[in-house]
Amino acid sequence: MLRRSSIILGFILTATLNWGAPKSLTLEGFKPGPLAGVKSRAVGPGEAGPAKVVKLKSGDTAIEITGGDKASGHYTLYRFEQPVPGDCWARVRFRFLGGEGVQAAGIFFRMSENQKDYYLFSAKPADRKFYWTVFKDDAAVKGTFDNQILPARNGWHELQFTAVKNELKWNFNGRDQFFTYNPLDVPDYRAGTMGFWVRSDSRVQFAGLEVMTPEAAERRERLRKVIADVAKANPMLIAIQIAAAPVPGKELMVSGSLAPTEVGRLAPKAMAEAMKADETFHGLVAGGKFAAITVPLRNKQSKVFAAVRLRTRIKPGDTKEKDTTAAEAIARYIEKQIPSRDQLFVPAP
Repeated sequence: MLRRSSIILGFILTATLNWGAPKSLTLEGFKPGPLAGVKSRAVGPGEAGPAKVVKLKSGDTAIEITGGDKASGHYTLYRFEQPVPGDCWARVRFRFLGGEGVQAAGIFFRMSENQKDYYLFSAKPADRKFYWTVFKDDAAVKGTFDNQILPARNGWHELQFTAVKNELKWNFNGRDQFFTYNPLDVPDYRAGTMGFWVRSDSRVQFAGLEVMTPEAAERRERLRKVIADVAKANPMLIAIQIAAAPVPGKELMVSGSLAPTEVGRLAPKAMAEAMKADETFHGLVAGGKFAAITVPLRNKQSKVFAAVRLRTRIKPGDTKEKDTTAAEAIARYIEKQIPSRDQLFVPAP
């Protein structure tokens, strides 16, 4: 049975669905094999090292880069040509697989058209250091560093950062840091491209790349917090789907789900039917072990813009009326937190 007091129902937005806008920068769509569509260049002695796309045991896509020279002054850069917002939120994880020279790697951003001016976040695990470095004409001219980084988790270093104007905030392996630079003292880059950077002959895998606007990231984080509250408040809840049409008149897509793999898929027909009828649907599934309730979501003008479908375990004393009442209370809560269709999708920059 679903709790009926202070009920919060959450959902995970793990994919970026877009309408009329380019996708956020991710590694989705890259096929295993030689890396294509990403430009490489070398700084210092030697040529740029090779890169390939691999599938991890987890099923995630990763780009594996091997630096092209053992010299400490060699850097291999792979630059995505897809534009990203100058003010951005980004997340990536990476792990070191080998190398005889200096093992260091990271992600550069706001790279100018000359490809020689950019900012770089990088880690040098052997020294327990994490750097923000300003490059001008391929030379490091300014920066700051943290010399107390936390260990990698299961071998993977995790970086999340936000860059808004001259303010930088980042979390590396669970440790928060921030820095505000003076545009009068530091080369002030506000836009440009992004990519991966490795030093010497480091062999590094990068995975889980996501880039979006800070506003979109804040929206998703807000929804993520709703999920945590729901999981805590509704132990009998086993599934939830939120669906809407990314573009009015088109088929319903699952925009949020407790099961990440469902996001982006076509919604069950029952959700479209509940929206069309503007009625709550109730049924039993799995031989009567679970109740499935679908409730339309309405905006402030009482117009239906989405639907939520819940599945919950059934226990003695549960009835259709009780389940329906609880589910509709949840729907009313969702409407207050997510008052429009646009709030169900994370728009790309």
